[in-house]
Amino acid sequence: MWRRETRDPTDAGSGELMDLGLGGRREVVGGASRGLGFAVADALAAEGCRLVVWARGREALEGAAEELRRRHGAEVHPVAADAEDPAAWRTVAGAAREALGGVDVLVLNAGGPPTVDPTRTTEEGWERATRLLLVTPVMLATELLPGMREQGWGRIVAILSSSIRQPIPDLVYSTAGRSALWAWLETTAAAVARDGVP
Repeated sequence: MWRRETRDPTDAGSGELMDLGLGGRREVVGGASRGLGFAVADALAAEGCRLVVWARGREALEGAAEELRRRHGAEVHPVAADAEDPAAWRTVAGAAREALGGVDVLVLNAGGPPTVDPTRTTEEGWERATRLLLVTPVMLATELLPGMREQGWGRIVAILSSSIRQPIPDLVYSTAGRSALWAWLETTAAAVARDGVP
């Protein structure tokens, strides 16, 4: 379910996109209005995937979705949701089921919480970071896992950070939240691999 990947998926040795074998798959990509999330959505749209993309800012997200349609003629459904909102995972899961009829691949990706001196963290800071980086992604994955297991195929991919291996100064909220998500993914993988969700 979680796997470490160091190869650039756009590097096929000829300057062209690799064939990832995902054409027609139903995919949900978080943080897709810009940055890594948009890059992932762009690669998947080029593969012919059907996409639900979500992020906090509606205007930027709709612009990103339109760009993906323009570039690839892809089916793209934007869903505005804030990962710090307790309702976000339900909103995204419901929209994905309605638009796609189910989900084959879930890409967990979110921006980072603010930097902070690790000796000066606050309760509010921890609550926000935990919701953003752990609770929302775990609940979204938990909500979509039964469908993947029932159909006998699914993938959950998390975009994390090198800080889960080597902590980075002042990124304590990010490091702790992403490390906890990694631990959940590793633990859950053993429970669902037999159902085609490695």
